[in-house]
Amino acid sequence: MPVTGLPALGNPQGLWLLGLLGPLVVLYILKVRRQRVTVASTWLWQAAARDMLARSPWQRLRGRLLLFVEALALLALGVALARPALSGGRIDSEHVALVIDASASMLAEWEGAPRFGAAKAAAERVLSALPPGADVLLIEAGGEPRVVGPADRDLARVRGRLSALHASGVEGHLERAIALASEQLAQRAGNRRIVVISDDGGLSAPLPQTRVPLTVVKVGEPVDNAGIVRLDVGRAREPGDGGDARIRERVELFAEVASFGKAPRDVFVTLKQRNSPPVLASRKLRLEPGQKAPVVLCFEATPGDAGTGLVVELSPHDALPVDDVAYGRVPRAVS
Repeated sequence: MPVTGLPALGNPQGLWLLGLLGPLVVLYILKVRRQRVTVASTWLWQAAARDMLARSPWQRLRGRLLLFVEALALLALGVALARPALSGGRIDSEHVALVIDASASMLAEWEGAPRFGAAKAAAERVLSALPPGADVLLIEAGGEPRVVGPADRDLARVRGRLSALHASGVEGHLERAIALASEQLAQRAGNRRIVVISDDGGLSAPLPQTRVPLTVVKVGEPVDNAGIVRLDVGRAREPGDGGDARIRERVELFAEVASFGKAPRDVFVTLKQRNSPPVLASRKLRLEPGQKAPVVLCFEATPGDAGTGLVVELSPHDALPVDDVAYGRVPRAVS
């Protein structure tokens, strides 16, 4: 069965090296500026004389073995840097570590459903492409890597473990899961392979070097995303205004909002008490690509607020709603 949907390249940026083919060809069609020297006769230099008399700085591209060899070397280097993925209908490996990204980015919507569903479908295609007798080690790459059962030749059991996996709203560490997979497969003899299934978020950082061949399967498309990456809640006391001698209690919420998109965007940050519709505080932010912006939201506390839940929300929501909401709790009164 063909492994449909697997990408051809694990690192497409490596193909940028092929852009050097253009300057290489230009070097061969650009005429060389020659020095003037005195010779006894020009009979053997007629071709060079014609080149010097021509007004165009270019010459016709002729078949040259050196140009062919240099272009072939550039092509081979570019393809090697691009890390070609599976190239046939079967995976010729006896031992396979299947690493599935289960971090928060896999909850982003893609084609009307979370990306993790597409990751499971890609994993099913990998299992279908395995040769008879191959064993599979399933590894969940969440906040910490987790081996989901022992290496197993019974693909029905592996599919059962796969169907039970769920993505969670945690920061992923794909490199740790790959290191664990490499360590597990290093103890086995025979043809081995690590297959990593992730999205642009998980694959944004360079993957670690492994002693075992590595294949990357990318799911989903890049999306603009903004999220709440930090939240702290404090409480302060301050004197009343004017002639008011009472000491007022104030709840201060410090949040950090980050943009992971490629275009500027406007977001609203609102603060509410849990299960209470009124807005306690709100602020509008202009986020530039890659920017992290601090936000301070305050409200005056009442004696009964201690311990109540707080909800901070970004709007409008984007394709990854899990990081658009964060939760806190009102601390006890300052003594």
